[in-house]
Amino acid sequence: MDALNRLIDGFLTLLSGLLGLVLDVLAAFEGWLRGRLEAMHLDPQTQTVVLVLAAILFLILAVRLLSGLIRVLLVLGLLLLLLQLLRPLLGYG
Repeated sequence: MDALNRLIDGFLTLLSGLLGLVLDVLAAFEGWLRGRLEAMHLDPQTQTVVLVLAAILFLILAVRLLSGLIRVLLVLGLLLLLLQLLRPLLGYG
């Protein structure tokens, strides 16, 4: 495997790990919040509405907190795509 493919694989692994981390935190928060809502004896429809609103707020918070990292990863991804597209012209494929 050449260096560019290893770089692309590393980038995708990093992106996958970041997404996994966000989803793990969201799942833990959802479980905690569901327990609190059940302790308050709220009906299931109200619990669902509160959980959906919390998920939307969590998503906004995650994007705000990780916006710089997301921007860097997006630029890196586009640069890797550009390198991949230019490989034949550069004589590497």
